[in-house]
Amino acid sequence: MAFDQFLKISDTYLYNLNDNKINNLMKGIYQFNHMLDYCEFDSCVHSISQIYNFCQSILKEKYKYILLTPYLKSIQKKLSNIYIEKNDAIKKIKFIKLLLAHNSLQIAITFTDQLIREELVHYYYFPDSKSFKEELLNKIAKESDFYDLSTDLLFFLNIRNSSKNINSKDYIVNIRNKNNNLSKDVSLLDKENINIFYIKIRNVVNHGGKIDQNIDVNKIILKCLDSVEKFIKEG
Repeated sequence: MAFDQFLKISDTYLYNLNDNKINNLMKGIYQFNHMLDYCEFDSCVHSISQIYNFCQSILKEKYKYILLTPYLKSIQKKLSNIYIEKNDAIKKIKFIKLLLAHNSLQIAITFTDQLIREELVHYYYFPDSKSFKEELLNKIAKESDFYDLSTDLLFFLNIRNSSKNINSKDYIVNIRNKNNNLSKDVSLLDKENINIFYIKIRNVVNHGGKIDQNIDVNKIILKCLDSVEKFIKEG
């Protein structure tokens, strides 16, 4: 019930029960919460599939778990559109929307930033890859850094603007000049809204500041997510 309502359980529930199916489900939820606490984006999404399957395994014998059945069905319904999604990036977009729906705002901000960066690096440097994985970076240079590459693209592609003169590191500029494979139309991205997300939300949170109460954080994040989805599907 706790997970159904808040996507969180207490580890005090994790005692060994005489039921492997329940144990697997509880451990799967605990693993998901652990990965959420450590901002492990890919691992969180993978854990969602595990939780869905553990629920399914129990529901196959629902006559033995009558009291749990309503909660398990509710959890599956909550996770189903993420579980059935084939595109890894769209799956992540749906996951962030789930976090927003459960008021997990800070982690949603972190994952939105990561998603934007991943898809820029994905389609600029690795357009032939089905999805972005960090190990792909080894294909362009051993010293390539994901954060530096993505920050460079945010400004180089005029997705972000700044009053300061942003100078990318020389090695990043050299990598970018040698690997210009952009296969998507960045005009599909809502640059103004993404810029607002970074300046007024993500950077403020990262530096321990307070977000302006007049800013509708959920609305801005949702616009960013819809923009990235359009970029992926239509670009």
